[in-house]
Amino acid sequence: MPYAAGGRATPELLDRLSTERKRVEGRIAEPVGTRGRLDSVITGATGNLRTGRPCRAGIS
Repeated sequence: MPYAAGGRATPELLDRLSTERKRVEGRIAEPVGTRGRLDSVITGATGNLRTGRPCRAGIS
């Protein structure tokens, strides 16, 4: 990861840091979305177990 060598920031450094942050954010977004879908499936399965009603189809 880029850093301020000598304790001095430059416009180029800020651009690189912003780019790195966007890259990291993209890598975080996928598992967060997957977690949300998994939570939805768990909620549906829990409801099915408790009520006997079928799980909703097509949840994504």
